[in-house]
Amino acid sequence: MRKILASILTIGIVATLLGVGTIAYFSDIESANFTISAGVIDLEVNGENPWCEKFNIELKPKWNWEQNFTLHMTADSNPAKACFRITDLQNNNGNESEPELWAEGATYNCTTHEWNKTNWHPVCNLSDNIRVDISFNSSCTDKKVWYIYENGNYKWVAKDPNWDWKQHIDQLPTLTDLNTIGWIRLTKECAQCGLPEKLLPCHNYTFHISFHNTLNNNDNEYQGDTTTFTIEFYVTQTDY
Repeated sequence: MRKILASILTIGIVATLLGVGTIAYFSDIESANFTISAGVIDLEVNGENPWCEKFNIELKPKWNWEQNFTLHMTADSNPAKACFRITDLQNNNGNESEPELWAEGATYNCTTHEWNKTNWHPVCNLSDNIRVDISFNSSCTDKKVWYIYENGNYKWVAKDPNWDWKQHIDQLPTLTDLNTIGWIRLTKECAQCGLPEKLLPCHNYTFHISFHNTLNNNDNEYQGDTTTFTIEFYVTQTDY
């Protein structure tokens, strides 16, 4: 009997030490709710979103065509890194006129009224003869940069706002060059002074582009030819 009572007493002591229904400890809990948002990256070009403009341009002697494109991050957008490219470039022989066929080596048979194309070598590289003037600046800086060939490669170079491309046309890339280069940054990298660090919401950034015909009066082989391409702007969220 004494052993049974001792065992019961021991169990009671252990239960008391473990706090089974006999001891109440003080406590406190604090909590907070979290929401993680992916954010928004949204670019407008010339006030359009999506951008749906189309351009049909006719090449003429001493021809220059220019256009300003306003890049604008929407108010609900995060700051963004940006780049652009000229892509999907295609040269086409287009309409074959009589002067073009002669210039490309074809001969005409006045008896059969047919063209002999045995020695005909069509020239189809109009994009090689169009120089492209590209500059970039923003509403939050007075700096202006041009994308030109300097010191062995194409890059952004800060120039005086009145810098005249006409005096440096050989430094301008051709359409073919730009199609080959691919994506070109519009926001700052370490060695690219003059570019904005990032595109900020509610600021306007002016992307200027102009095309310049370098053909002359002896280029009949390009009559009727066409070149088509696409300009794309790409923005992505910054890492910070």
